[in-house]
Amino acid sequence: MCSLIKLILTPIICWYGMLFTHKLGHIAAALLTDATGINLHFPLLGFPQTIVQHNPHPLLEIWAGPTLGNLMPLGLLLLSIRAKRFQNFAATFTGFCLLANGAYIGLGGIDQIGDAGDLLRHSSPLWILILFGITSISFGLYIWHTTLKRHRISTSTQTATY
Repeated sequence: MCSLIKLILTPIICWYGMLFTHKLGHIAAALLTDATGINLHFPLLGFPQTIVQHNPHPLLEIWAGPTLGNLMPLGLLLLSIRAKRFQNFAATFTGFCLLANGAYIGLGGIDQIGDAGDLLRHSSPLWILILFGITSISFGLYIWHTTLKRHRISTSTQTATY
């Protein structure tokens, strides 16, 4: 039963955690760049939206979402490794955030949707969005791969000692 609960809750926590860190990046950059009229619409179901009425540095605010949405989970993963606690969950969450942000920016640039569309409208070159996507997705998959590999080794070691 506990495994079933983890199986159900983990993707939900990862999804909302990724949305939270991504939106926190937008809001932090908007506040730091003296943007005004900052509103966050965060529905329980659906996609959240950060609305900034006047933004003197829109590229910085837009890039901060996916960038901090990747860096904050990476920081959490490093803390969990150092503390030797919750490493598997932190790695799962971090990998998810890297994959989601990478796909959102890298693939979103092709259809010019969401943040990727805003970045392109503010003169970010498409190749940078694609490079961000490839890099984020690659690191996310690498983190998931090494976590799964470490989990398999620790599980086989525990089984062998009994």
